[in-house]
Amino acid sequence: MRYLRSSIWFNALSQESLVLWNARVITLGKIEVGKAYNIICKKIAIDGTVRSFNSEVRSFIKASILRKLKAVEATYGVERNAYYNEIGSILINSPEITEVYIKTAREFYGKGNVEILEKPSMGGEYFAEYLNKIPGNFIFIGVSKNKHTSYPWHHSNFNMDETALPKAAEYIAYTVREFLKQ
Repeated sequence: MRYLRSSIWFNALSQESLVLWNARVITLGKIEVGKAYNIICKKIAIDGTVRSFNSEVRSFIKASILRKLKAVEATYGVERNAYYNEIGSILINSPEITEVYIKTAREFYGKGNVEILEKPSMGGEYFAEYLNKIPGNFIFIGVSKNKHTSYPWHHSNFNMDETALPKAAEYIAYTVREFLKQ
């Protein structure tokens, strides 16, 4: 029941007072509770991620989560150990390199096979650390056989069609050659 209340608080956090701020994602992706159905557990471990394009929003969420956990501790007389690790930068593609990738993708795959995302992705990628140092571009390449077998990376049904990888490698090599011609 305590977890349920905490979960409701986290959900409320996702809805409250950030309406005027940038987009955000709060995920409770791993919850470890007890070993048996009839034993009161001694420990609950919750792991998750917080994502936003705005560092102020991330700071606000961190402070709010820690404040709410402290309230759970005071309300229920439990002890909490909160570890909030800030890892990963915001991934921002370089506009000039993005233009090259769009051009070469349309040439290589055909204009009708290239989709430009209208909204930025909230995915967390370590590739962002490279983009903090040098200009670059993070791309998505379709690796499903059809729309019925297409699932996001972390979905339990994700199963990529590895036959798409050689063509993807050819595309990246093509893009590098075109970029070096400039």
